[in-house]
Amino acid sequence: WHVYGDGNYQWAYLSSDSTDYLPGDTVEVNFYRNNAVADLSIRLIDYDIYPNYILPINNDTIALDEPLDIIWNIDQDADWYGIYYSYYRDSAGVTNYVQTYVATTDTAFTIPASDNIYNGYYWIYVMAVNGPGTGEPLNLDGAGLIGEFHSYTGSDYRLIFVGTGSANPVSNNPDEPEIDSHQASKMMMDHFTGHELKADNH
Repeated sequence: WHVYGDGNYQWAYLSSDSTDYLPGDTVEVNFYRNNAVADLSIRLIDYDIYPNYILPINNDTIALDEPLDIIWNIDQDADWYGIYYSYYRDSAGVTNYVQTYVATTDTAFTIPASDNIYNGYYWIYVMAVNGPGTGEPLNLDGAGLIGEFHSYTGSDYRLIFVGTGSANPVSNNPDEPEIDSHQASKMMMDHFTGHELKADNH
């Protein structure tokens, strides 16, 4: 584990035999700085067990002006979920894309029909997270240290076509490859915490 702050770096290293903890276990963490101690606890999630989609089906197609439902199974150890999706679309013959991040405690989210007005496709990613959500109190505050400590999963993807599909309707193939599960999770945590992670430490 690495702990750091913008412009004022503090580092901590913790290690343990991986057989000591199981998903759902609560780990107690102590940060020692000078003569003070900051304590926190967090419930662990298995990084390699991603949220399981119920909808949508991968490589499915929705019509223009149709809503897109994203539904996944609950992770009993998660406090909240992060959703990231990119809409690659053909707007007046020009391919562009819009990125959206959503945090929710629910296990369902709908992209409204009013958003789906261009031929194109979505890359969709969902991750489970423990730790402070956006706007919630930080879980590390003491000994002159303040920050956030999270446990989270990687995220599987869904590719969904809208209308005729890609900006090139003849090929109907996406122009960009999917982001791997680790990179997608890092991008979401960067967004939700407002800090760029130095590495994908979960």
